[in-house]
Amino acid sequence: MSGKIRQYLAIGMILACLALVVWGMFGHSWRTHEGMNPNDDRLHGSHFGLHEAYYSVDGDLGDPLEYSNACATSDSAYEPMCDMESAGRTTTNILWVVIAIGSIAILLSLLNPGKTWVATLLMGAAGILALAAVVVWYTMHDQTYIADEVSLGLNAYMTIVGGILGILGAGMYKLIARVPFRKRNLDNSLAGGKNRV
Repeated sequence: MSGKIRQYLAIGMILACLALVVWGMFGHSWRTHEGMNPNDDRLHGSHFGLHEAYYSVDGDLGDPLEYSNACATSDSAYEPMCDMESAGRTTTNILWVVIAIGSIAILLSLLNPGKTWVATLLMGAAGILALAAVVVWYTMHDQTYIADEVSLGLNAYMTIVGGILGILGAGMYKLIARVPFRKRNLDNSLAGGKNRV
């Protein structure tokens, strides 16, 4: 596999990482709980995002309950929402850093492919931070809503997969660093010459 192909694969992985992180960040399903209600024989569910919670009936989402608004009320029943609001805000900030770092890594890999170690470091950092964001959110999330029947939702899993892709992209890009930059250019030039013959 040529260095150029490895470079494109690494960039593709980090792009997929960023896409999944963005999708996860703006999704509403970081933790979910669904079950049949014996009173009406319908599927009821609760969906917790980074900034709001939704209640659903047969898959239809109701109006969102924003953590910040609930936390601002004097009702003690909404006290857990304050921890959830803090967890969501912290996690969102981390994910924005992931997006910034990943974007810089892509630009460096395209504009200055000779600096492979910098791009590798940034790609790996983006992947690790994406995974760390899920751990931070899970840890800070109010323990009242962490029970056996409440499971990680789709957007949390997407962020985890994004983090793994970021780390794999860094590993793929690191393989490029093992080939001297001048040799890669020579190989690419020879390959281009063969295609023109």
